Amino acid sequence: MLWLTFLGAGYAYRKGALISVDIVLEYAGKTLGCVLRIIIILCSALFALIMIKYGYDLMDRVSSQTAPSTRVSMMWPYMAIPAGGVVIVINSLGLLIDEALGTPHKPKQEVN
Repeated sequence: MLWLTFLGAGYAYRKGALISVDIVLEYAGKTLGCVLRIIIILCSALFALIMIKYGYDLMDRVSSQTAPSTRVSMMWPYMAIPAGGVVIVINSLGLLIDEALGTPHKPKQEVN
């Protein structure tokens, strides 16, 4: 469940499928909107780097523990945190490249 959450968040981030409040981007001009999107992407990448650093520290701390029922090292569930951070950083780089090329990814609109 942890792995699906963290890896799925990285994928959804790239596709624009995460919940967001984009009313400011709708009313911002083209230039300001581009700057705001870049700032948002950089903040997301910074958060993902923090996830990687502290997730790795946490993973290292619990690596000697085992789950009582399965006897599996607790490192494996906690490894999902830095792995998800890596996926988010990679997708952040992809989004920055899209912004630099002028082809930002538009989230899919739901049809009811």
